[in-house]
Amino acid sequence: MNIQQLSYFSTAVDTNSFKETARTHFVTPAAISKALRDLETELGIKLFVKEGRAIVPTEKALLLKPLADNISRNVKEFERLAKLPKEENDTP
Repeated sequence: MNIQQLSYFSTAVDTNSFKETARTHFVTPAAISKALRDLETELGIKLFVKEGRAIVPTEKALLLKPLADNISRNVKEFERLAKLPKEENDTP
């Protein structure tokens, strides 16, 4: 599992669409599909069910979504803090 997969997962739950998720992340729908399929395989659970062209999150996906969002927020904050100007006692 990686941060990118969690970001794709979160967006897919919000949009119910591989195409919209792909557009948001500037990748192909096939890349989104593969990343989420790999995440499902790694976790050993189904996260989405296809209904026509739409994808519907499973109950487990809805349960996991807030955690994925929290991880994404924490990673962004980590990156923001790491990019702050260096202090005297910072080492390269």
